[in-house]
Amino acid sequence: MKPKRIFNFIATSLMVLLFLFGLLGTENDVNAQNASPATDGNVNVTLHKRVWANGLPEDYPKENTGNIIDDFGGEALPKVDFEIYVVTEEYHRLINGSTQQEAINTIVTNSMTGVPTYATLLDSGTTDENGELTFENLPLKTTVGTESRDAVYLFLETGVPIEVREKAAPIVLALPIYSGEVLNTDIHLYPKNVTKIDTKKLTSTFNKVTIGDVTYDNVNIGDQLDYEITIHVPQDIGHFTEFIVEDIPTAGLELVSNTITLPEGLT
Repeated sequence: MKPKRIFNFIATSLMVLLFLFGLLGTENDVNAQNASPATDGNVNVTLHKRVWANGLPEDYPKENTGNIIDDFGGEALPKVDFEIYVVTEEYHRLINGSTQQEAINTIVTNSMTGVPTYATLLDSGTTDENGELTFENLPLKTTVGTESRDAVYLFLETGVPIEVREKAAPIVLALPIYSGEVLNTDIHLYPKNVTKIDTKKLTSTFNKVTIGDVTYDNVNIGDQLDYEITIHVPQDIGHFTEFIVEDIPTAGLELVSNTITLPEGLT
């Protein structure tokens, strides 16, 4: 029995713009459960990394309020790397003559393919077993030239487990954030990912035979089995030096040479 393998590479892009802006801040990243209250003039920001299999529910994206959301959904995702950057100066330059949302959207767009030249690295960290990462004591104010300005931070996801094929969108946080009329110094954000399940299915058709309660394909020695493999390529595949797809035939099968094909337009 000789299999034919068709690799169908599907690259998808799910970019959910996630942002908070004020009216309505260099310290260490720590486990969220061990974080101390922010000191005067600073805030703590906790990222709650959530992941869904094969797509977000219909009621998403949910709005980030800056508060804890108990029913946000998804599963906690550990071992995700984040970097936080200061983008205060660029934000305040952009907002001169535009809206907060327009300024934020511009920074998000600039960050989709890498770190903007105007962003200054502040800290980095990795989510814990609960999918949480806290950056402590981020200053509410940043000095721009000789002026003290409300701080603006950019959070970039820089590394995810291999089963996550799409990184979360950049997050821009413009301070201050309020809960009602009270300054929120314990801010919670929920970046989202989607995992994709790779599949393999037989495309050849055979007569069926039933043995007991189980129905099988009636395959004979020498028959060729054609099947299709769907692989969801990581969104940042351009940064990989190699991406290996390995499918080992079951005992008794032999690969037919020169029968692997790709969808039109792929090489």
